[in-house]
Parts: sequence; structure tokens; C-alpha cells
Amino acid sequence: MRTFAGPYKIHHFRSDNSGELQAGAEELDWPQAKAIPHDHESNSAMERHVRKVNEGTACCLGQSGFQFGWWKKAMKYFCFMSWVMDIVQAPPGNPPATAYKQRWKAEFDGPKIPFGAEVKYHPYSPKDKAKIHTFGEPRLQGLMLG
Repeated sequence: MRTFAGPYKIHHFRSDNSGELQAGAEELDWPQAKAIPHDHESNSAMERHVRKVNEGTACCLGQSGFQFGWWKKAMKYFCFMSWVMDIVQAPPGNPPATAYKQRWKAEFDGPKIPFGAEVKYHPYSPKDKAKIHTFGEPRLQGLMLG
């Protein structure tokens, strides 16, 4: 939970009353709003977000050809790419924009590479640099994981 919050103070946290999320919010001293158990109408916005992330994660795995063991990486990738690409409603008086733009006041200008895509990269570590032949391709092949 701390990873997704980053360095920002959380002013409101809502969950489905799962024990692990409640314990995490309590440990992090996040104010919690209690949901009504098994009441999908009162939790409809959150249910829709969960569904979107689950479907997006499955889509990333399906399109990449990766097995379900990669779901954590696929989920992080999907959430980040949604943050930088999906247009969402902005606060009153502001035009709709990506969540990234709303937060940083600028569009994300990094590469938008599909999950599992083959990439070529310049090696950084001495171990990877040793794989490069003097007369060969100066980049190594890899897979985009996020």
C-alpha cells in the first residue's frame, strides 16, 4: 500500500473491509471509511475499478503470452499505463485529462511500450556490458515488464 501511495499523505481510504487492507491502513495511520459488506451498490465505483484492473491485467498477460505467474508485474504495468493514458474527469473548472497530467501538470513523455514487448537496451551493469562483443550490436535484447 505504501508503494502505491508514494510519499503523499492519504486523507481518505476506502476498502471492502478485508482484514489485510484494514490492518495496512491502520498501520499506516490512514483514515478509513467502512464499506457495507456484500452491498455491491454502495461499493459500485470501487467494484468497477477492481474489475477494470483485473480485466486489464488479464489482457496484458494474454497479449504478451506470459503465464499467470507474471500477474504482479502485469498489474503494476496496467495501473501505471492507465494513469498516463486514460482520460479521467478533472476537478471542477479543469478540463478532463490523464491522472498523470492532473498530478504533474504535464503529459507523460516517456515511451509507451506494450507489456511483454521485445526491446533492445543499452547495458548498464558490468555483467551485461560483458555480453556485448566489440564488433557486435551495442544493445541487448530484453522484454518490457514495466
